Amino acid sequence: MRPRSYSVRVIAFLGLIASAWANETLDVLVNAAASFSSTIRQQLEMVQSNPSPVDLVEKTIDYAEAKGAYFQALRAELPLVKSAGGRSADLDTFAAALAVAGEEEKRAEAATLILLKRFSHNRDVARTMLELQRAQAVERKFQKDYEGLDLKDH
Repeated sequence: MRPRSYSVRVIAFLGLIASAWANETLDVLVNAAASFSSTIRQQLEMVQSNPSPVDLVEKTIDYAEAKGAYFQALRAELPLVKSAGGRSADLDTFAAALAVAGEEEKRAEAATLILLKRFSHNRDVARTMLELQRAQAVERKFQKDYEGLDLKDH
């Protein structure tokens, strides 16, 4: 039996993909959200399996790349959110994509950081930590820009 949050995410993605067909400009965002969602799930599975440093490095780099691409795609669509009047398929797609980063992501990242610290003596793990920090910086920049939007008039 899959956790409830996974089921909600699957339903959200079906809506996300349907909305994206209506507007091809959101393809990059939809693809990035789908990739990041899949990568979060893989990262959770990996950290729960007591990985070797090699596996940790490989999967965490994939995770960091997917996370960075996801938040860059969200940030690229911020002008759409700001300029859109009322509810639209584009705003629904953006909202569904934004929902990808949730509790599962937080759990995956927290467990990953614990493992990275455990293997911190490994040079490859240290480089991987830098990749994850870069992705976190992209996320912080998106959050800052998103929180700075004045959406009250829309």
